[in-house]
This record gives sequence, C-alpha cells and structure tokens, in this order.
Amino acid sequence: ELDEELDEAMLTKLIRTQPQLLGLSISRNLDPTLKFYREFLGDEKAYHFILKSPAMLTYSLEGRLKKRMKQAKEKGMTINTACIRQIATYPEAKWETKLSL
Repeated sequence: ELDEELDEAMLTKLIRTQPQLLGLSISRNLDPTLKFYREFLGDEKAYHFILKSPAMLTYSLEGRLKKRMKQAKEKGMTINTACIRQIATYPEAKWETKLSL
C-alpha cells in the first residue's frame, strides 16, 4: 500500500533522508505506522509530517506510538502534530514528566 500512496519523488526523498527505512518491512512496519499517522492527522497532514521528518516512520508502533497515544488520550491531550511528535520522540522520562503535568 505504501508505494500506492506515496509517489516516486516522495519515496526517494524519504529514503535519502532516512536510509534506515530500507531495512523495514513495508507490510509489517511502514504501512501500519503510516496508517497510524493518517488516522490521527488525516492523509495530507500525515504525508507532510512524514516528509518533513522521515524518522517518524522508524518508531515502534506497538511499543511506543499506540501506547503513548492511549496515554495522551486518557490525559485529555489535544492530538495534533506537536503532540504526535512528542509521542514519537520524547525519551521515556520526558514523556512521563509530560503525563504528570
């Protein structure tokens, strides 16, 4: 599905910026993670978000993104690109601090 959604120029930019993506499975890693971002940001914002920061596709969907999204929702956080960037990138201690505020 990933190759149907992103054109060749977008894929080239992603791989040049984040060559680690070549080591990830499209069906097990990239597609599910892209769907996660699309669910919360919508298609256009999700693609822009990923093109701006291709590393967002490398974070663990089950181990980090879904778990933290659930926590963010439970805390009543506004789910937007800033929140999702924090969900993905904050180290555990910083994320726990944010949850306690």
